Amino acid sequence: ALRSYDVVAVAPGSEAVLERVLTSPARELIDLVCLPSAHAPPFSLRPHAARRVLAAGLQLELCYSAALRDAASRRHFFANLRACLEALPGAARKRGAAGLVLSSGADEPRLLREPRDVASLVSLVGAGPLAGRAALAVNPFRALERAARRQYPPPLAPPPPHGLCSIGLVPTRAAAAVAAASAGGGASGAGGEQQHHHHQKMRRR
Repeated sequence: ALRSYDVVAVAPGSEAVLERVLTSPARELIDLVCLPSAHAPPFSLRPHAARRVLAAGLQLELCYSAALRDAASRRHFFANLRACLEALPGAARKRGAAGLVLSSGADEPRLLREPRDVASLVSLVGAGPLAGRAALAVNPFRALERAARRQYPPPLAPPPPHGLCSIGLVPTRAAAAVAAASAGGGASGAGGEQQHHHHQKMRRR
């Protein structure tokens, strides 16, 4: 049933559930691990669990609309965002190499913001500017790529590296030119041979 969805996100309610999500075959069926944004998390995200998320090719998702609802939701959002970034490796925290996806999670138009405003939220908790941009562009694209590979796996027998010409199904331009030259040469040779026989007959007469 999960294969009928384009992108699959899981919100684990405990550390034990997260461990099960990160084991095969469950991890091959999901793309995002959604963390709570507007309330306190049911468990603490440990660095080794965050590394396992990245090793599985998954991304951690937070919804920034929680920062725009009320004071309590805003406080929980920044606390959860800081905890998520601290659990990620240093490269991901500074350069946004992988790990964090910021979604809107908005159910009202007033909770939507343009990308530059959302990226600035990440810098408020001490992350580099590239981390905010990656959370809105690079990492979501990686999640979509993963979902596309799950929906449309590569064929078992890929085409030859040089196209159909390499297996002789479509003649190349050079092969066609050689064939035409050979045909023309054969015709002219036959014509020359017939003309030679005609001259010999005339001499005999």
